[in-house]
Amino acid sequence: MTDGMDNSSHTSFKKMLNKLHEPGMPAVYAIGLFQYEGLGARKALDMLTQETGGKAFYAENEKQLNDMVLQVAQEIRTLKPTLLQDNHSVSAVKH
Repeated sequence: MTDGMDNSSHTSFKKMLNKLHEPGMPAVYAIGLFQYEGLGARKALDMLTQETGGKAFYAENEKQLNDMVLQVAQEIRTLKPTLLQDNHSVSAVKH
């Protein structure tokens, strides 16, 4: 979950994305809060989640946030355990 502000990362986005492409790394699901668009935050979350086989959600208010948390939990529960562990297998999963 993020508000889109990257104010304390120790690893660059590119290094993180490269690491997530390694075998055995998980699919990433993200929730962006209240559609913060600063510094390409939405684009970065979309890229991060799509390239790992996960999905990004965006909440404009607290009710949507609560609904999205439940939706993400439901989607993750329906995935096979091997898909969560290996994003190279996730490319066959359609969202």
